[in-house]
Amino acid sequence: MSETPNGIIPVNVERWFTRLLHPIAAFLSRIGVSPDAVSIVGLFFGLLAGLVLAFDHLHWGLIVLVLMGSSDIVDGEIAKISGRTTRFGAILDSTFDRCLLYTSPSPR
Repeated sequence: MSETPNGIIPVNVERWFTRLLHPIAAFLSRIGVSPDAVSIVGLFFGLLAGLVLAFDHLHWGLIVLVLMGSSDIVDGEIAKISGRTTRFGAILDSTFDRCLLYTSPSPR
């Protein structure tokens, strides 16, 4: 069994998903999209997921949650690719992660 340092996703799954999203991050970096902008989009996806799930649309909620998680991976990849890692960006990303973690709907 793979290690799960964050306690949720096995490392090999996380690496596979990151490799899958890397070309998207590279494209967004090439056209000048900032990692902070992707973090903000991810926050909106998280808020939208909460709203969709609150109305009991589980399938759509899952899709939006995947988009939210994908944007969290993509923002980090863009920062690495473009060399635009900043203290502000790291704080913004971790703050949004915490906001989304604490506002996520709990299982019934």
